Amino acid sequence: MRIHDPPQRWKLSPLDMESCRRWELYTKAKEIMLARTHIPEAPWRIVEAVDRKPASIASITS
Repeated sequence: MRIHDPPQRWKLSPLDMESCRRWELYTKAKEIMLARTHIPEAPWRIVEAVDRKPASIASITS
């Protein structure tokens, strides 16, 4: 969204732009990593959240 807003565009660094360009590669690498390291003794759990603290507490108590 910032790229289309001239007053906010200055906040985008070259690294931000490169990260956007590589988003699909990052997502694919994450999925491969999760698939290869998910074992019954130590399963991965993905917690969808907006606020980190309540999500952390919810994941511990569940």
